Amino acid sequence: MTRRYLLVATAALAIVAGTAAAQIANPDTLYDGGSLSFDYVQTPIPLYSGSFAAEGGALAPDGTLPPGATQAVGGGSVATELDTVATAVYAVVGNPDSTFDGALIALKTIGPLVPGSYPVDAAGGTAVFGFIDDATELALPDSLDQATIRRWLETMTAAHKQISISGSIQILAVNADTLRGTFSGLTADFDGSFFLVNVNLGQFALSGADPAVGVAGTPAAATPRLSAWPNPFNPRASVAFTLPRAETVVATVFDPAGRRVRTLHDGRLEQGEQRLQWDGRDQAGNRVPAGVYLVRARGERWQGSVKVVLAP
Repeated sequence: MTRRYLLVATAALAIVAGTAAAQIANPDTLYDGGSLSFDYVQTPIPLYSGSFAAEGGALAPDGTLPPGATQAVGGGSVATELDTVATAVYAVVGNPDSTFDGALIALKTIGPLVPGSYPVDAAGGTAVFGFIDDATELALPDSLDQATIRRWLETMTAAHKQISISGSIQILAVNADTLRGTFSGLTADFDGSFFLVNVNLGQFALSGADPAVGVAGTPAAATPRLSAWPNPFNPRASVAFTLPRAETVVATVFDPAGRRVRTLHDGRLEQGEQRLQWDGRDQAGNRVPAGVYLVRARGERWQGSVKVVLAP
């Protein structure tokens, strides 16, 4: 009998509380549609097998399927701490009996995600997937760190709950407009019973917020290079970059734990050289401790960052 599954990756990626990955909290890159599919078969005896396929736009902002839709696909990338980026792809399918199946694959990388092979890492959680089928509610925990996902799985009502123990995720193309890849591996039952399932022929293809811009396999748009001077600095640093055209830019300072310290700019900037000033203070005007910080700027089709060191 064919069944569908919900893949859950235990990478540290912030998700809006109470939703099924409808929106990634404070996203740096957001993908709002695409497709995801895979085959599966129980091993060593193939009593439990079938396939999953989902295609469509993203979930609604409140975490529900859009009106009239029975499927949703989306994902994105977000900085979770200094120099660390978490990337996720999800797919959700609504069943006639009001249960939900779907897919979520996540990776945690030092620096931006790049094309390559990422082996499943069940211990570190940097590339881990699992599956749940016939979940009774469309909801994920507010964070996909390992402790939170374990507590969520323990209380989740579903037909099966599986976690990957081997395999890999292949990233074929990634930029602000395109994310494509494949995945496969062996999963084990989360509740401890001897139930192993092979996931095979997994593939996903997502498009960015403006699908007309991105073409699978094409390079990303030129990314402005950020620089800071003086660096180290005290009391003030100037962050410079050049825009090839006028566009909306958000520039933010993060501390080493990935917390937002200060928004330097949020709005339209004209073409040409830009200089943003940071005086070493947080959003409330309080002086922050000396140390290493990350200034990140995000445009309409690009993102860049530079480390700055606030001297004592």
